[in-house]
Amino acid sequence: MPDTQQAGYDSKLYVNATLLTADPEVVITDAHAGWKEVSLAKDISEPDERNKIEWENRKGWQIGGVGSRRYAVEFEATYDSDDPAIVILEAAYIAGTAIAVAMMDEAITTGNGMWANVKIVSFSKSNPMAGDRSVSVTTVLDGKGHYTQTNP
Repeated sequence: MPDTQQAGYDSKLYVNATLLTADPEVVITDAHAGWKEVSLAKDISEPDERNKIEWENRKGWQIGGVGSRRYAVEFEATYDSDDPAIVILEAAYIAGTAIAVAMMDEAITTGNGMWANVKIVSFSKSNPMAGDRSVSVTTVLDGKGHYTQTNP
């Protein structure tokens, strides 16, 4: 096995109220104070898929193709209304505004991963009788935003 294999817990999710621009390096290097790690997140998933397109031609052949791409970040976290990352997520959900996320394979300053402007489409709180409060968050790409799969 290669030594480059990483455990899932090494990955880090960050949020920023400042959106990425056509030159995301400006936001990343000049505003590190704005990036907040979602340290209370538990399992994080990144559904990344393309639509399948199918049609039939006049000769009866079924033809397939690849359509638009869908990317999201989904996770559950312990809910702490004082945590800076949770504050950014909840405020964006309530206002319906976009935020920047960085799903990195390690620390934001050295890691690689997906940088994107997203909107929060689900911010569902759970209040169990026993245990900590939690929140389940689902994002979708903001159609007006910038995204890239490397550390710019």
